[in-house]
Amino acid sequence: SGKTTIIRLITGLIFPDQGNFELFGAPNNSSNIKRVRNKVGAVVESPSIYKNMSAYDNLKMQCMILGLPKDQRINQVLHDVGLEHMLHDKKRAGNFSLGMRQRLGIAMCLLGEPEFIILDEPMNGLDPTVIVEIRELILKLNRERNISFLISSHILSELSLIATKYGFI
Repeated sequence: SGKTTIIRLITGLIFPDQGNFELFGAPNNSSNIKRVRNKVGAVVESPSIYKNMSAYDNLKMQCMILGLPKDQRINQVLHDVGLEHMLHDKKRAGNFSLGMRQRLGIAMCLLGEPEFIILDEPMNGLDPTVIVEIRELILKLNRERNISFLISSHILSELSLIATKYGFI
């Protein structure tokens, strides 16, 4: 019904044919929108990971893409998402469980120290234990880092445990 399309518009993955929106007060058609998008992290549909690379190498690649010094925050973000045990593990991300891939996607978002993270259906396909862990991770990041989240989900019972505001599309 358009949820992923709106997320793609906000993140700049696609551009609108018509209409406008603002992100952190910057209109989508302003020259400031690229700078403002640096405050945003997103996992759209599924985490964009290199399946043939380890968690560490995926994060190192994301640092290069973001123009961050290599290794600057990798240890911290792995710890933040509960994947610190993967720091030196060479296991390929393609062999990770869905929950581990979601955590890695969130870790990749955290490298840029965002103020706002967009998660598109983050609970889909996860077992109940991992859903609780992802929920607790979101709440922890909100509480400790003051990161706001936009979560697209059809699992309203889960959203009721973490959301403070709702929008329906």
